[in-house]
Amino acid sequence: MAAHTGEQPSRARLLYLGQRTIDVAVTPSAVEPVVDALGVTWSHMHDACTTEVFEPRPGPLCGWCPYTAQCPEGQAEIQRRVELGVLGDHAPAVAQLAASS
Repeated sequence: MAAHTGEQPSRARLLYLGQRTIDVAVTPSAVEPVVDALGVTWSHMHDACTTEVFEPRPGPLCGWCPYTAQCPEGQAEIQRRVELGVLGDHAPAVAQLAASS
């Protein structure tokens, strides 16, 4: 905010799904590492979009990823989670993979 408006907020509120709310102080020591991490993430995203190289990072969200059909690592992760019983038919990619088999 300060870089764009010249005003520095003193408090922020994190609202989570459900009932959880956390109030936090906004200080330079609290903001700086978050801004730095965001800058690194943005740079990685820009590089991936420029080169069109997206390294797979299989995990729990593979069941909702629209690129699973093109991602062998994601397919393997979904299959593993289905076999473990921790990913059900409610995940869109499970139905998509079943239809393509």
